[in-house]
Amino acid sequence: MRRITLALALPLVLTAMSASADKVGVVDMAYLFQHAPQAEAADRQLQQAIGPARQQMQEKQEEYEELAEQLERDSLVMDEQEQEELEARMQEIQREIQQMEHQFQQQLGQQQDRAMAEIQQLIAEVSEEVAAEQGFDLVVGQGVLYAADEVNLTDRVLERLRERADN
Repeated sequence: MRRITLALALPLVLTAMSASADKVGVVDMAYLFQHAPQAEAADRQLQQAIGPARQQMQEKQEEYEELAEQLERDSLVMDEQEQEELEARMQEIQREIQQMEHQFQQQLGQQQDRAMAEIQQLIAEVSEEVAAEQGFDLVVGQGVLYAADEVNLTDRVLERLRERADN
């Protein structure tokens, strides 16, 4: 119910705001997050940062698979104690993998959140600069279904982001 009320109230708020604002602009935040060079650079950095953790997880997974193959291959010639020890080692490795995956996901999420916040801040700053230079009184970043080209600042903001990335 609350979401419906907010969805219905948003156009009224925007209408009231635009009535007091002479010039309203629009920025497609999702598009900028996908195409800004800073977002692409952050993604590359993130991939490099998580590379060693992925490698460790891959090595543990390979170790587990080798033990599983050994158990399958040699189970008929192993005594019961050897089988139990091998199975226990496999379970231990499986727990280690699960812990590594949990830590990996947690660290990845934190790094992604941090990077997204920085990029969002940069997009907001650049949008504000472009809007001020172009004489816009209000810029809306989300909740717009259509905007005419003359009020859509997305390409201008993206161009400025690219300029900043080159410097």
